Amino acid sequence: NEDKQAGAAALSLVGPNGKILLSTRNDGTATILGSEYEAGLPPNELGEYVNDQGVPVLGTRTPMAEFDWHIVMEQGRDQVLAEVIELRTTTVIVVGALATLIGLFAYLLARGIISPLKRLTEAAGKVANGDLDVRIPVQRQDELGTATMVFNDMVDQLRQSRGRLEELSTMDSLTQLANRRHILDIVTGHLDRFRRKGTPFS
Repeated sequence: NEDKQAGAAALSLVGPNGKILLSTRNDGTATILGSEYEAGLPPNELGEYVNDQGVPVLGTRTPMAEFDWHIVMEQGRDQVLAEVIELRTTTVIVVGALATLIGLFAYLLARGIISPLKRLTEAAGKVANGDLDVRIPVQRQDELGTATMVFNDMVDQLRQSRGRLEELSTMDSLTQLANRRHILDIVTGHLDRFRRKGTPFS
């Protein structure tokens, strides 16, 4: 019974002499409150005390302006502390779960951004080293996908420009025949093969 009283919340109407006029307790008692109870619970402030039944509680006392009465609301201290601990535990679990979800989302977001950027960086390095056969598959429909398409178009244009430059450097623009430089390169290549393998040429 004491555990029940310690856990249950109670609302009481206290008269000017400390007598409980009405109460939500089910025991039907009407107890004269002690002077220590009155002094230990300032008006409109939450306090900890032992109630008239000897149970440690947390309560608050609200004076009534029209009468010299007080409304006392109290609940067992152990239950209040248990609820606070339970609330704190629940809060820690919820905050931990949210932090985990946010961390996972941030990881996936960073991975989704960093991986395409890494592919673009590696491909740009290959192009800088003269490899124009690079092509990156477009896997996204956002800004990174647009950047990938622009990069592929740029590499295609560079490849076409290089082919055109090679053609201009080896062909005579007027006759469209191999120029002197290209002919010398061809003859030099045949001569090298002749010296290595004895392959005849004319």
